[in-house]
Amino acid sequence: MADYSKKPNTIPWPPIITLAAIAIGWIAQKIEPLDWISSISATFWPLGVLMVILALAVAVWAFITFKSIDTTIMPNKAASHLATKGPFRWSRNPIYVADIVIISGIGLATANPWQLITAAIAIFAIEELAIKREEIHLKAKFGQEWNEYTRKVRRWV
Repeated sequence: MADYSKKPNTIPWPPIITLAAIAIGWIAQKIEPLDWISSISATFWPLGVLMVILALAVAVWAFITFKSIDTTIMPNKAASHLATKGPFRWSRNPIYVADIVIISGIGLATANPWQLITAAIAIFAIEELAIKREEIHLKAKFGQEWNEYTRKVRRWV
């Protein structure tokens, strides 16, 4: 097993997974269109746009929180401080939650069901390739502080 105590990853998986999910969903819709939400897309378009806007706001809030505690935003770099304030009071991974909401919101706003499918796959990929490794890293780095935090705050929401 890899040693994630020094840093969680060598590759910044989450942004790659998020962008790939959006691109694959778009390409899949071009190749094999699914139209099961297009008939009601006028209903879902505002919801999708709102989801993307709110998710971007949460992501920016998380970035600002990281900056305020002087730790890295990069998922492949070692953390210098444990983020427990801002959106991290409600989720240990608010940026990843925002990523999934953005993918899903794009799917609703563009009437593209493939985005909803790729969002579900992205949840699994981010958890396996990033979150589990980051948690090992944070536990090794912050010990009891990490343990207490995980008892109070859920992994996703």
